[in-house]
Amino acid sequence: MTRRITRIYYALAYYASWAWFGLGGCAVNLLSLPLLPWRKSPRVNRLVRRAVRVLFRQWVFWFRTSRMLLITWRGFARPATATATATMAATAPAARGDGGAPPAGEDGLAKPASASTAPAAAPVARPGTVFIANHPTLIDAPLLLARLPADTVCIFKPALMRNPAIGPAAIVGGHASGTGGIDLVRDLAGRIAGGLSLLIFPEGTRTDAGAALNPLKPGFALIANRAGAPVRLVRIRSSRGLVPRGRAWWKPPAMLPATLEFALDREWPHDPRKPAAALTAEIEAYLRAELEKEAGR
Repeated sequence: MTRRITRIYYALAYYASWAWFGLGGCAVNLLSLPLLPWRKSPRVNRLVRRAVRVLFRQWVFWFRTSRMLLITWRGFARPATATATATMAATAPAARGDGGAPPAGEDGLAKPASASTAPAAAPVARPGTVFIANHPTLIDAPLLLARLPADTVCIFKPALMRNPAIGPAAIVGGHASGTGGIDLVRDLAGRIAGGLSLLIFPEGTRTDAGAALNPLKPGFALIANRAGAPVRLVRIRSSRGLVPRGRAWWKPPAMLPATLEFALDREWPHDPRKPAAALTAEIEAYLRAELEKEAGR
């Protein structure tokens, strides 16, 4: 009986999380509609991005409170307030005396410890960084945007930019559509060189079922090379069935509470001698090896 009540609770919490997200998203988009004439204003872009970020942080808070989704952040600094936090994971021995949290930078990200697989410890992320991540679930982007630097833009699928329930806030927030080709590369490179950061999922879509990683597309490397920007990796690992590719969002995972882990990994500094194809291949090999290593544990 207790198990059945627990399952009902988590199912209700799952649907409530989407209701929360949908209602909040509709409110932000309705408020964004009158601002469409000013969509090219950096000030308006910044205000809308920060409003959306508040919505995403409240979503993280809901997951933390309901415990329907247990989120672990590795290598990220502790948020300043309870409403912006989720389940934190130790990235170093507890003997350090800070509960396992690595030292934080001014941008809200932490300095990860050196890893034997990396040539050096990744520095604190700074404005003008290209963040990349694998993409196992439908909710990776909003949760990451809740924790990455505030001036981070994302590339949306064209269909989402045309969606009246999502598009206005994405457009007025200064996010990009994935249809621009070389013009998109030039535009984003210029904005990154000007101090914005970019979040991009180089797989292009969610990871195929049963695969550790889809092949990475080189667009992120082209943008980073043109902007002279570093590339910073975020590894994402989720429990099975958490809105993966091919599964409708309205179908709850078989296992609840679900788990989702974000690990802020190493950085590749800009190297003008390294072509985009070589950088893409290097990062893909590293990320695939790390994901397969974690899956084998």
